[in-house]
Amino acid sequence: MDFLTPSYTKEVWVKLDVDNLKSNNNIISGRSGHAFRLIGGMADAGHSRRWTEVQDPQRIEAGWQHYAVTYDEASKTMVLYKNGEQVSINHNVSAFNGTGATLLGSFRRGYTYEGALDEVRVWNYARSPEDIASNYRKGLQGTEEGLISYYDFNQGVPGGENSTLTTLMNLAGNNNGTLSGFSLTGDA
Repeated sequence: MDFLTPSYTKEVWVKLDVDNLKSNNNIISGRSGHAFRLIGGMADAGHSRRWTEVQDPQRIEAGWQHYAVTYDEASKTMVLYKNGEQVSINHNVSAFNGTGATLLGSFRRGYTYEGALDEVRVWNYARSPEDIASNYRKGLQGTEEGLISYYDFNQGVPGGENSTLTTLMNLAGNNNGTLSGFSLTGDA
């Protein structure tokens, strides 16, 4: 996946077994510099040195949940959203200095996420609360302004045996992902 820009938005639909949570489930994280994860059953995000800059005060619920985190470098503001509504904000978040690829479902090949992911979107700016609220349920074309990565996970056969699929198509560009450690069944 592409490198993050100084200001960004990360969005994802997640579903996991809330009765069997691991302590740390990384969702969209860099090998260094930034994390967006479920830790102790609560969504949080941040940059290195202070990984938890914003955190949902409620534990994740059963079923599909949409999360988004925005970061505006100019104002140093990070905001966390759940199902289109703001749940946490921090106006004093230092910029990240990370390099290297952004990973889905792990951090440095560890702290793996054990659940379902869908509609992963990364933007090169901090989207507004109105953008998040009005668009989180909508599918995208992949050509939207500022969208740098869009993985809709619609490849393969739903409920089928898809173990031969190893490439996750980036519908917003040509930086496709490599699938490793996913069940690839299409079951959610």
